[in-house]
Amino acid sequence: MTEFISNIGIHKVAGMPSPREQRTEAGPVDDFGKAMKKAIRNVDQLERQANRSIAGLMQGENEVHETMIALQKADLSMRTLLAVRNKVIDAYHEIMRMHF
Repeated sequence: MTEFISNIGIHKVAGMPSPREQRTEAGPVDDFGKAMKKAIRNVDQLERQANRSIAGLMQGENEVHETMIALQKADLSMRTLLAVRNKVIDAYHEIMRMHF
């Protein structure tokens, strides 16, 4: 059963630590923080590429469709990052409302 669960990517069953938690001292909070920093860097990189593409379009170096694709990638990544941020904030508020 554990083999099946690990094959589908579920590691937290009945308090069982995930393989990642067993290997490192960093906890899930550190991993989440690193993932968020990586996502923010990725969004920033896509925004910069979109800005370069706009500048290239204005100078006649890029085609319109290339610029539009770069803009859509940047927009979609930003919207995704904001959705994740909003879910995290909602979860935090929900936890703060809990009475222990």
